[in-house]
Amino acid sequence: ALLDWSDLPKVPALQASGLVALLARQNVDGGFGASPSTSFASALALEVLLRVDGPAEVIDPLVAWLEQNQLADGSWAGSPFQTALVLGALSESLGANLVVPADTLTLTPNPANEGDVVSVRARVRNTGR
Repeated sequence: ALLDWSDLPKVPALQASGLVALLARQNVDGGFGASPSTSFASALALEVLLRVDGPAEVIDPLVAWLEQNQLADGSWAGSPFQTALVLGALSESLGANLVVPADTLTLTPNPANEGDVVSVRARVRNTGR
């Protein structure tokens, strides 16, 4: 919800304190929840961490915990709801983050004039989340 109000002046401080509180709840196994870790709490934590560009050293063990705790039947905790929640969070965590470094862009012709057909060549890198 704070993401929707990110342009308000007090939001960055609230997000920062909320993130500190969330990070303090991570268990040693990488998951989240009132020990032991639960798929429900871990999926919700992952969604929050992805929205605020949380640190990889927190997200990576969390994703690993979720992946390791999938049951043999393909679910998490035997619950369709929790399974849907985990799958949604994991799909967000595996998304591409495509970057085009400015020094890899070339235009032909350069400079281009209005009305010219321009070819653009660029190197695109996937930097992960």
